[in-house]
Amino acid sequence: MEYQTNRPPLLQTINEFNSPVGANYLSSKLDISPATIGRQLKKLEDNGYLTCIGNKGRVLTDKGKSFLTNLNSLEVQKSAARSLIDYSSEASFKRIHEILQIRHLIESYTVTSACENATDEQLEFLELLSMEHLLELKKGNNGAEQDLKIHLAIAEFSKNEIAQQILKILLADNNVYNVFNHISSSLKRSEITRHDKIVEALQNRDPIAAKEEMKEHLDRILENVNDYIDSHSNVSD
Repeated sequence: MEYQTNRPPLLQTINEFNSPVGANYLSSKLDISPATIGRQLKKLEDNGYLTCIGNKGRVLTDKGKSFLTNLNSLEVQKSAARSLIDYSSEASFKRIHEILQIRHLIESYTVTSACENATDEQLEFLELLSMEHLLELKKGNNGAEQDLKIHLAIAEFSKNEIAQQILKILLADNNVYNVFNHISSSLKRSEITRHDKIVEALQNRDPIAAKEEMKEHLDRILENVNDYIDSHSNVSD
C-alpha cells in the first residue's frame, strides 16, 4: 500500500530534478525517512521504473517516464470528466446538443477499437443486447435500458478505460440518457435508435463501416433533438 501511495511523488520529484537523485535528497525533499525511501526506490527499480547511475543516484527509465505521462494524462481526463458531469447535470437542450457532439468523438473511437479488441463472445453478447432492444421497441417501450447497455458495452470492449468511464459519467450517472429516449418516444421515432447495423459491422470486424454506422446512429438522435426543440419552440411561440 505504501508503495502505491508514494510512487508518483517519488517519480515526479526524480523527474523534476533532471539528473541522478540520491536517497538522502529525496528523504529531505519529501520528508520521508531514509529507510522508507530506500525501500520505495528498491521497489521502483525492481519494477523497471528507475535505474541506478553508479553512486550518483537514480533516474527514470523509459517505463518510468511513460508512467508519469499516463498519470498526468489521466488527471487531465478526470478533470474533463468532471466538467462533463456539470454539463450533463444541467440537461438543457443546449447541453444535450453539446453532449451528442462529444459522443460523436468518443463513440467513433470506441466502436472502431471494439472491432479490433472485442472477443467473439463479447460480440455475441452485443447481438443479444441488440435483439433485446429491438424486442422492447416492438413491445412499444423505448428500450432505454438496453440502449444504454449497448453503448457502454461497446465502450468496455474497446479496452479504453478512460473512454468507458467518461461515457458512463456522461450518460449513466445523470439523467441525460433518459432525455434522449424520452425525445425519441415523444416523436414516435424509437425505431431509429436500433443498433443492428452497428453490431453487424462489429461482427464483420470492419472499423470503417462500424464508425460510419455509429455516426449515422448518433446523427439520427441529434436530428430527433433538433426536431423536438423546434416543435417545442413553435408551441411556446
